[in-house]
Amino acid sequence: MPPDALKPWIESAPPQVQPFLNQGGWMLVLAVLAVLVLLLVASVLGWLFGRRRKRVVELPDLTEDLASYPPPPALWGDRRLTVYDLPVRVRLVVLAPLGTESVQVREEDVGQVLDLVVPGLSAMLRTDKPRVRIWPTQLSQQGFVAAFRRHAQRPDPENPLSRWVLVMGKALIGRRPVALGFALLADRDNTLNRVVVEQPHQWMEVLRLKRP
Repeated sequence: MPPDALKPWIESAPPQVQPFLNQGGWMLVLAVLAVLVLLLVASVLGWLFGRRRKRVVELPDLTEDLASYPPPPALWGDRRLTVYDLPVRVRLVVLAPLGTESVQVREEDVGQVLDLVVPGLSAMLRTDKPRVRIWPTQLSQQGFVAAFRRHAQRPDPENPLSRWVLVMGKALIGRRPVALGFALLADRDNTLNRVVVEQPHQWMEVLRLKRP
């Protein structure tokens, strides 16, 4: 016999179903309902915990504290790198794939990329021994510029005079764009601070290799 609490519910059921429920069918109905409730609860919990797992995925720390960088090695060679005719040393090079159809960048390709930007620029990797970083894919040039300005942290960033100059923008490998950023240490204080290269062909206007 069904419990007294179920009798009103059974009596409200269609007449042709009531005999089945009174003869034990009510237990089958409750079992099916219990299974459905458990499946619903499991689905909700899976969705909640799945979202929580996605939220705890850690992004790489891209911060570069330029104040902690060691001084550049002694000068050698017969050419100097300049940014708008200001002699500089390369202390940081950052490359990243740019856009949804970007080409992958490997650290061993950095010299080749630099020579495509400014012929002979890869020589600075040997003379200045900068740090080289490969960043995750950047969705846009503007996004990369903002990220590079944020993560390449200059000493005393509010001071308009600084020896540090950040140069950043878009370069090309064939027809594929890559994001490229430099942290350059000038020989003397200056007011350049940050230079954004809007078009790939402008790199050779900003950066030049000159003989002293």
